[in-house]
Amino acid sequence: MTNGNSGNIPLWRRQMDQLLGPGKYKITKIVQPAGPAGPLMGGGRLWHGFMISAEARKHPNFVAMLQFVDWLCYDKAAKEFVKWGVEGVTYTKDAARKRKLADGIGYLSLNPGAKKDLERDYGFALNALQDGLTTELERSMQSDEEVAFQQATLSSRKPAPESPPAPLSDAEREQVTLLTTPLKDTVDRRTLEFILGRKPLTEWDAFQQELEAKGSKRYLELVNTARQRYKDKHG
Repeated sequence: MTNGNSGNIPLWRRQMDQLLGPGKYKITKIVQPAGPAGPLMGGGRLWHGFMISAEARKHPNFVAMLQFVDWLCYDKAAKEFVKWGVEGVTYTKDAARKRKLADGIGYLSLNPGAKKDLERDYGFALNALQDGLTTELERSMQSDEEVAFQQATLSSRKPAPESPPAPLSDAEREQVTLLTTPLKDTVDRRTLEFILGRKPLTEWDAFQQELEAKGSKRYLELVNTARQRYKDKHG
């Protein structure tokens, strides 16, 4: 068992091919275990973004730039272009409209051993330009293991509720910054120790006391105060 990005799967597959031989092993991405709150799916809902400088409005091509950004972000053909490149050059489509990278061009698990890479040599499939892809386009380059993992996750998990808004004032934000650094370091370190068995769960209460000594109660007071202030104002 190991952890890593889904892009590591082709590497693991090549290593297992060398170690055991093709077809003599199985790679599976495991859906995260459910905790006390039940089978929830966490994680942020934001991906890459961009900003346009206020100075850009003075440029003679400002409107053209906005048109390009609109095309890049919302046009279906643009999304396919960003993902796969130029049809007939970097990829082809069969009669069923299924895409295939051109010979000699590889990317992740596609065309392993190819001399050129779709991202490195051609500038396509860049993560920063892949906002708003359809599910079909998003999965068109993913490994079978990654697609199976996503399907299993979506069928067995529900999104975790968003944290309630609690905007902090400048003074509160400064205090929270000072508190969260040692708290996060402690939580990360102790969590690893509990998982690896270096510390028994019988020391959980001592762990909570350690967090209180580092200001966890003060942190919660600041956040809850900000939450109540927002609720009083906005309902």
